[in-house]
Amino acid sequence: MSQFKHFLLLMSFPFLVLATHYLGQNKAFYNTVLKNINKNYTKHTGDRQLSKDPFSKFSQQDLIQWDAEHYQKIKDQYYDQIKAGGDYIFAFFPLFPLFWKALGVGNLTIGVINFLLFVLGVFLLSNFKLNVEKTCLVLCLPTLTVFTIPYTEALYFFLISLGIWGFQKQKMSLYFIGFYLASLTRPSFTILLVALICTLVLFLRQYRFSSFLKRLFVLTIPLVLGTLSVSMFQSFFGADHFFKFIEVQKYWDNTLSIPHNFRGWSHESFSINLGITYLLFFPLLAILFFVFKQQVISNKKVFYETDFMLCLSIVYTVGMALFIYLFRGGSLHCLYRFTLCSPFFFYLLVHGSNYLYDFSNRFKKGYLTYGFTSLLIAFIISNYLGKFSFSNLGLLLLFSFFMLYVFQDQQVKKWHKTLLITTVVLNLFWHAYLLNNYLVNAWIFL
Repeated sequence: MSQFKHFLLLMSFPFLVLATHYLGQNKAFYNTVLKNINKNYTKHTGDRQLSKDPFSKFSQQDLIQWDAEHYQKIKDQYYDQIKAGGDYIFAFFPLFPLFWKALGVGNLTIGVINFLLFVLGVFLLSNFKLNVEKTCLVLCLPTLTVFTIPYTEALYFFLISLGIWGFQKQKMSLYFIGFYLASLTRPSFTILLVALICTLVLFLRQYRFSSFLKRLFVLTIPLVLGTLSVSMFQSFFGADHFFKFIEVQKYWDNTLSIPHNFRGWSHESFSINLGITYLLFFPLLAILFFVFKQQVISNKKVFYETDFMLCLSIVYTVGMALFIYLFRGGSLHCLYRFTLCSPFFFYLLVHGSNYLYDFSNRFKKGYLTYGFTSLLIAFIISNYLGKFSFSNLGLLLLFSFFMLYVFQDQQVKKWHKTLLITTVVLNLFWHAYLLNNYLVNAWIFL
């Protein structure tokens, strides 16, 4: 299959989700296919209500919910605190709303453009060598909604992917442009900067100290300059502190604490975030400890210079998850948005599979057994979740994704193909369901 066909296959996804949502608006279709397996939110006299009614019809304005409201405000009136209703607006970075404003497109069109940016980012991460397996795996992820709505993730994804591609091609000007512009799109000065420094430390024994300092400067300067640019831009539009976007984080209550009473903002996201914790975070953390012990303490090479971005992707994913665990007081809200929807996870998806062939099928089955058992126990003892329902389907899709991922060497077998097709089809219904929740302003799952 040519790269263009892969492109068309990926780009078909948001249109298939819209088509599925449209079918779900039909009472006969909904009653036949979905009514007996799920409840969804619908609008009644302007309020959301859980029911077994068909999906709601929507207008362009319904596409502006949650964070999209803030980006639209910045697009239309910049950082006007009075019209925004407070200084919290400075927590949202300016490049995406300015990009949206420059295009002059509607709410639905910007969602399509966002998904296009996401797809282009995936191609950049794969060095334009995407294969059928990786393309289908992308379509199995239960977390793609954020790339189809007026959110900043898609633009950030594309720009970081451009920077990574430039780094891999030793075109540091592209790295600088990508990471600089990305830091105008979303806060990057903290986790990404720390991740870059930590990754360089893992390679410290492979550099001279002068070379280490040079690489540290080259890799981090676009993030520093980008963050300063955001501060100057916001100051021009009325911010009373130079780093106002840091000050307003108080509204989100991000304080260091011991995680307790694990919870979320919706069942849809919480179940997926449980999956991330056991299927992704703990395994990557174990890998990171092993690499640190071997490469830094014992001076035995595990990763080489060509593996720098792979190592950075592991560090970033673990670091971002740790931030959520330690600074949200047990709330797992945004965990999957900041990990599974990051370009660094997709870099692992595309390039990490090369290392799977070193593991035996027994080891892979052990990993899946550990994951299934851990998730089953966590689901049972959780005070936040009730009985398993359609709202937890994302967890099953995520487990299916990891099963397909670790057993890519068995893709020609019937069970693998059957599971792949089933997961993709169910994922369309899942994303139509999530889209409906977004459109009717249900509980936040992003």
